[in-house]
Amino acid sequence: MADGFWARIALSGALLAGAASVAGAQAQEFDAARIAAARAEGGFFLYGSISEGQLKTLVTAFDKKFGVKGDFIRLASGPLSQRYAANNEGGANDADILLDSTPQVYELHPEWFAKIDPKEITNAAR
Repeated sequence: MADGFWARIALSGALLAGAASVAGAQAQEFDAARIAAARAEGGFFLYGSISEGQLKTLVTAFDKKFGVKGDFIRLASGPLSQRYAANNEGGANDADILLDSTPQVYELHPEWFAKIDPKEITNAAR
């Protein structure tokens, strides 16, 4: 599941959209292609600092809506950021998604993250 680019993009889009449908036929076709690619990758792994119940809800809802299995690890923000950074620096990151309450890791290492284009993910601007 590591390096699951399409799973990261698909889940990121769904999270940004609040698991809602993306408006417009072109966006729906584009999302369908990404979801199919995420299924082919075999799933995703989510690192999160929100509550375990919220993480379970996200992973379960994503699987139910899109048929993409996921798993997660929940840690407090500091240890989560440290683990994510250490794994990236060591070249062995198993996380497809980082859902953290602080932007610190992203601000220090934006190159570790997929770019999200608001033209492709219509709710990204929000």
